[in-house]
Amino acid sequence: PRADVVRLCWFGTVVARCIPLLEGALASIVSELQSSSISIEVVTAPTQRAGIEAMFSRLGPLRAGLHCQFTAWSLAATWQALDRCDIVLLPRVFEADIAAAKSHNRMVEAIRAGRIAVAAPIPAYEELSDCTWVGEDLAAGVHWAISQPEDALARIRRGQEVIAARFAPEVIAK
Repeated sequence: PRADVVRLCWFGTVVARCIPLLEGALASIVSELQSSSISIEVVTAPTQRAGIEAMFSRLGPLRAGLHCQFTAWSLAATWQALDRCDIVLLPRVFEADIAAAKSHNRMVEAIRAGRIAVAAPIPAYEELSDCTWVGEDLAAGVHWAISQPEDALARIRRGQEVIAARFAPEVIAK
């Protein structure tokens, strides 16, 4: 973190049935990290604004001064949100069978942006676990990133090397 506020970001496609899973992950982080001020930005489709803002209103009472921001998805808005944040959250927001088929894309973009990703253990994320933090307890991952900034930065750097060698557009094109 660059200041006294830990800036968290989640981006992607969310449908109404996934909001409880996202909310559960965020509530755990907000509840367990009482020593830090937290800002959460969610970047998703404009059609999901009402559901995300309702989720924010339920999270608000968990912590005084919690700042939550909805951002309408676009590529540019996503990259700007990644630039603003300290930690990218990648919780399991789909049922296990769907999560198993998710790609590396969100983690790759977080690492490419120079941010540590704190991710649920799905196969694509576990494959890159030495470049980020992967585990069931995302609050523990956020706490680790805050308390071990040198280790987090080392993982980001290692991740950027992996991304350049394996996920760069020119590598994928070949």
